Amino acid sequence: MIKNVLNLSLRLLAIALIAGLLLAGVYGMTKQPIADYEAQKEEAARKAVMPGASEFELVSENPDVSVGIVNVYSCEMGSVYTIKERGYSSSGVTVTVGIDNDGKVTGIEVNAANETPGLGAKAGDSAFTDQFAGQSGSVKVDTISGATMTSNAVIRAVDLALSDAAK
Repeated sequence: MIKNVLNLSLRLLAIALIAGLLLAGVYGMTKQPIADYEAQKEEAARKAVMPGASEFELVSENPDVSVGIVNVYSCEMGSVYTIKERGYSSSGVTVTVGIDNDGKVTGIEVNAANETPGLGAKAGDSAFTDQFAGQSGSVKVDTISGATMTSNAVIRAVDLALSDAAK
């Protein structure tokens, strides 16, 4: 009986060890492609909010921030901010904001993937984001009905970018 239990335990240990090693191998193989994809996505967002800009130079970075400015890039046309704000979900909303050299919003990109499906996710729709273009000072836009927390998070993010750019 004890020999049988020991035999089964060793088999289970071997299976768990093999599964763990396979999982570690898959993680190691996919880590860099995922990081490359994220970098391409961020670059595409910067180009979308600052049309016509060719190169972006990292000015400041704070990747561990839970709410606030994650990073700032500069280019010949202005600055691009990536900001995290609290929305409806605990993971919040990430907003990329372009500010031209005159202190006006050139465009915004919103990643509200974890917000309420069908409501908060509309924060990324052009019907909402296009309202920000050309604004300066304090932002005045119509919020999304049923997604007030997400809308306000985006507005706070754009206001933060505008106030930081004005310094």
